[in-house]
Amino acid sequence: MKIRLQPAMKTERQLSEVCLLDALRYGGQTQELPIIYDFDFSHKGVHAKGCDFEGGFLLLKGSSAAKYESSILSSRHKKIRERLTENGILVDKGFWLEFTKPYLFNNEYEATGVIAGNNKYRKHSGVWHDQDGRTPLENRLTGITELNAKHIQSEEQF
Repeated sequence: MKIRLQPAMKTERQLSEVCLLDALRYGGQTQELPIIYDFDFSHKGVHAKGCDFEGGFLLLKGSSAAKYESSILSSRHKKIRERLTENGILVDKGFWLEFTKPYLFNNEYEATGVIAGNNKYRKHSGVWHDQDGRTPLENRLTGITELNAKHIQSEEQF
């Protein structure tokens, strides 16, 4: 069973905790269990967890974000941070901000910019790693390769 999400807005999408449980129960896209990625930006006290989810990158509840933004943070990322704060999804915890609900970003790059409060890290998905040290991009490419291999094997059997 696949779960389809309709975006509330083009640049950002919210998920309820019920949707998150369904995503984890049914594997998000096509996996038995979603692969959870960690983001560690320890010098700013930021630690986040997320997973690929149909149509985006799902940041999990309890993830933290840098309290202060860099002056070079894009206006789009600033607006997302402002909206998350206004809606009570991103709350001040003293030295950092915390996500009170899961939140669906367009991709891990967007999540990284918002979390780090800095565009420098936005374009590097390498900061997200699974338990085996692979990035989301590496796992996506592996998944494509595995699908192609299965397709080739099924053609050879006929």
